Amino acid sequence: MILSARTYTTRIWRATIAVAPCFAFTERVPERCVVDERTSALAAFGQLAAERGYPVQPAAELPLSRPPFFVNASVTPYLDAMAAGLPCARSAQVQPCFRMRPLAALPRVFTMLGMLAPAADTTRVLADCAAFLHQMLPGAGPVLAACAATDADLIDRCGEAGLPVDASADESATRWQYGLGNRLVGRGVALVATTPGGARFVAGTVTVVTNTVALTDYVEAGIGLEPLLAARQDAGLLALPPWAAVAEAAAALTSEVLRVADLVVAVATLAGTGTAPGPHGGGYLLRRLIAELGSALPDHAAIAEVFGPAPGGAEAVPVVLAELARRAEYLAGAERRARRWIRRAHRTGRPVTVQDLTATFGLPRTAATLVLQSAGTATSTGVAG
Repeated sequence: MILSARTYTTRIWRATIAVAPCFAFTERVPERCVVDERTSALAAFGQLAAERGYPVQPAAELPLSRPPFFVNASVTPYLDAMAAGLPCARSAQVQPCFRMRPLAALPRVFTMLGMLAPAADTTRVLADCAAFLHQMLPGAGPVLAACAATDADLIDRCGEAGLPVDASADESATRWQYGLGNRLVGRGVALVATTPGGARFVAGTVTVVTNTVALTDYVEAGIGLEPLLAARQDAGLLALPPWAAVAEAAAALTSEVLRVADLVVAVATLAGTGTAPGPHGGGYLLRRLIAELGSALPDHAAIAEVFGPAPGGAEAVPVVLAELARRAEYLAGAERRARRWIRRAHRTGRPVTVQDLTATFGLPRTAATLVLQSAGTATSTGVAG
């Protein structure tokens, strides 16, 4: 039986299960030119996929056992089928993607343009991705395939696809695990494109995913739409809405404008799905994001100002402020408990490190260091004793 994204659902690995409607974070973009470029890029991707034999599976149409979700790789809807050793149909997908940590030019929340095919079609997928990137970046130079020198088969496939190869990539940066221990593993190629102005950037990846038990192989490709649109303008992510408007509001408040804008958009998007901060799943991700935002933007009075331009930002402000207040109360209690612990350790002659305090009480490193210093027993190595 052939399973496609329409007929098979997935578990979302490592609690990356933030839920949201497709494209929720850009639906209210006001700038006409950016909307037109986005629509044009999506239409071009759909046309190329149809012409080259990848039936498009919109994320909004997937029959899910839970609400619509963010993926963290274009292959996410197929992971359960792959892990079970079941065949999956060739397809293309347009899906909202969420990643806890941004990679290179990719933000935490973006639109993933994906393709899936049997591993025997690796050359074809590489060529199709390169053709799409050339279409989106006319006159911008060749697409380069970056991979590890140990992946001789991938180097051969890149050559067959007509892509120049840079085989100097670190092997550790081209390997992935997709859950279930080592059952699903991937070896990847980064597609490095050039903007019209000559700047190089990672436009996407093509990865061979192997079920190490059933010995089945697929190739999946993922291209980030928003970074691609920014590259078309020879600009960074902050040139695009909604990041641009958030960055403008944050510029006078912090030097970490890109980081804050990225966090604000991610928090507003996730909170806009109805997810509340909590200890599990999407709630845990939201809690971690808000904690990072509070560290990057210590002036909490400015929260409403920076969230204002983000889609759903106004609705997210009460959630963010309540979580920051809860976190401040928790950290105050944790610091008191940590000081008592340091005093007991000091009486017994046991040394206490910053790592001890972060692991035992959940304190950030900065707060743990301050607690050690205030205890009057900290050394230059961050040890009390």
